[in-house]
Amino acid sequence: MEKNILRKILGVVVIIAICLISFVGIYERQGNTMVNILPNYQLGMNLDGSRSVKLSVSDHTHEIIYDADGNISTDGTNEDGSLKEGYTKKDEPVNKEEMLNTKNYETSKEIIKKRLKTIKVSQYIIRQNKENGEIVIELPENMRNRSNYI
Repeated sequence: MEKNILRKILGVVVIIAICLISFVGIYERQGNTMVNILPNYQLGMNLDGSRSVKLSVSDHTHEIIYDADGNISTDGTNEDGSLKEGYTKKDEPVNKEEMLNTKNYETSKEIIKKRLKTIKVSQYIIRQNKENGEIVIELPENMRNRSNYI
């Protein structure tokens, strides 16, 4: 019976100690200042939630009108929308097939990371699907500035 009570008390003391250390930290003197020797845990995303931004590779196409010589033309249609004589219309994808590879997907992810660092966003999670290039960015919810958007 005494062992069981001692285990419960010890368990409660350990939980309280872990909570105090996680919220307060462990400090040591370095020069004239006190420095936390534990890593800085960033819990902002865990407390308020986060916003997800999903970026995917475009599969849209755009129309290009060529004249009789094969040059790109901007005025190759009549007033009724039909093509002028000798002009051809071709649908070309926005992203060419040879550009859709894992190296370019990884480059895009690195560019996004650099831009987030440039605008001083310190808390974010980036996930990437290497097969189709889809990138999901999770940013912490900012409750203080929410009223600006409502």
